[in-house]
Amino acid sequence: MRDNPKAGEVYRHFKGNNYEVISIATGSEDGESQVVYKALYPPYTVYVRPLEMFMEPVNKEKYPNAMQEYRFEKIDPEAEAKEEEQKIDPRLIAFLEAKDYQAKLDVLDSMEYNVSEQTIIAMAVSMDVELNDGTVEEKFRSLRKCIQTMQMYEGTRLR
Repeated sequence: MRDNPKAGEVYRHFKGNNYEVISIATGSEDGESQVVYKALYPPYTVYVRPLEMFMEPVNKEKYPNAMQEYRFEKIDPEAEAKEEEQKIDPRLIAFLEAKDYQAKLDVLDSMEYNVSEQTIIAMAVSMDVELNDGTVEEKFRSLRKCIQTMQMYEGTRLR
């Protein structure tokens, strides 16, 4: 049995973004426990979700590539930062070594629901693409669109 979230704890959503729990609230109409949490990326939106939904497993039929077991999983931000510094995602290496744009898109697509912001930024830098601020998902979509555009206008020629 998983422990209920507490104020100040940080959780990673299965799509890759991190959120901080602000509080556990009680619904005024139904008395249901609600998790109040905020995004740890601009614009730092605050959300409310029923506790039961917050703690539920990922729907593997809808998201077959999801790497997490649960929709939100508690993380230790300091340990995560140290671990991130020490390892390089092998999919990043595959992306960097890809021979053409389609191969890069294939690697990128395999990472859709489990990619770090640092990896997306490294991929963008390797392609000489500048990404705007936003969520990991927005950066992912932006990079994907840029690569598709390059593929369309430059063919198989990589820079």
